[in-house]
Amino acid sequence: MKALYALGRLQERRKKVREAKNAYERLGALLPKDDASRLAGQLRLALMLELEDKPQSAAPLYMDVLRHAERGSQTFETARKRLEALSGDKSLIRK
Repeated sequence: MKALYALGRLQERRKKVREAKNAYERLGALLPKDDASRLAGQLRLALMLELEDKPQSAAPLYMDVLRHAERGSQTFETARKRLEALSGDKSLIRK
């Protein structure tokens, strides 16, 4: 999974958005769901979707990260903050 995540990051740096998204999407289907590279890929994909003004597509990815990441980790906190920002009224956030 680390190699697939690294491929996505490389493609991002090369400005090959479609290829980067493809790598991150492939990561999303892999197990175990709590793998750090998989979660980082989900987070990167969600951020890319936000930049494309597709918050409704990004939100489920952030929710997936919240379900599988260790509570309090940087990945968890980033996903929580992004999801909170997407739902201005905080309706997507459970306390």
